[in-house]
Amino acid sequence: MRVIIMVLLGLFLTAQGQAQEAPQDTLLKERGWLELLFDNKKPNVFATQTDGAIMVGSDASVSLLYKPLLVDLAQTPRLSWAWKVDRSVPPTDLSVKGKDDRSLALYISFPFDEARAGFWERFVRSIVVALKGEDTPGRVISYVWGGDYAAGEIIESPYLKSAGALIALQKANAPISRWVSEQVNVAADYERIFGEPANQPYQIAISADSDDTESQSIGWIKDLEFKP
Repeated sequence: MRVIIMVLLGLFLTAQGQAQEAPQDTLLKERGWLELLFDNKKPNVFATQTDGAIMVGSDASVSLLYKPLLVDLAQTPRLSWAWKVDRSVPPTDLSVKGKDDRSLALYISFPFDEARAGFWERFVRSIVVALKGEDTPGRVISYVWGGDYAAGEIIESPYLKSAGALIALQKANAPISRWVSEQVNVAADYERIFGEPANQPYQIAISADSDDTESQSIGWIKDLEFKP
């Protein structure tokens, strides 16, 4: 019971003060992106170029850039993109809340499905909805540039527990200032993590996190595309 209380307290604290607003960058607004801010947290800086590449600057800060996602994973299960880091946060332990900074992260969010949800997900759902709203994701997969993990290693989310997972792709100390192409099978990753076929995702998000280490990072991401 003590563990449950502490986790619920953590959910309550991380939910406080979340606000959605349009990003300052005009091109990001035109392309339908929104920014999720956190109370008492300095936000990141997001900017885009005409070629679509998005810069994510983090300076002892954290916030997320996100937009709705319409994709059929049965037809296009693979997600590809390119990213690079020009300045990296130090390696962190992505499994520990409050010590999980990362230079870049790409999130795919799935709606809550009570029929699929496990005991923990159903138990906390009413609290999460009360704090964050009905459209809060049920499950989340995050592809991460950060930490010090082997490529492809799965880490349980310290915030979402069994409802979320991080997949390490690039280490914090990977070579900088070079584009790295990635391709993941979101449907296969979902099944590997949650043990059942994926339902359809509904949000995609980009972020960096440097507030815990009070460090700085500069990263870029471009060419996001779902493929057969």
